[in-house]
Amino acid sequence: MRKQVIADISRTDNISRFAFLAKVARRLRSQGYEVLGSRSDRATDLLAEKGDKKISIHIVCEEGALGEKAIEALESSGGNLYGFDEVWIVSESSFTEPAKALARQKRIRLIDNTALQNDLNF
Repeated sequence: MRKQVIADISRTDNISRFAFLAKVARRLRSQGYEVLGSRSDRATDLLAEKGDKKISIHIVCEEGALGEKAIEALESSGGNLYGFDEVWIVSESSFTEPAKALARQKRIRLIDNTALQNDLNF
């Protein structure tokens, strides 16, 4: 089952945002996370919990490498990112080096398609 989920999520070319979100949710569930849905503030696409850890997950489906704008957009979306143990941005694309540096500074975990294809455990 786990290998099937990984195979499914690695085939994200030209799929809809909703389909990608569903694949990420299935992958999380397969790894023991409880996926609770989304928040009404629209800044959080998925809420996930595992044990006492609460995670705000943001799905970005855009072509090309994502820059600092993706991190800044998350902060300016008006969503409350506090109260979570971790904040993740999951993309079917990649991230630029400046985006990675800003995410490290903001303590936001970036998960790109390469990581998803390489049997990443969340």
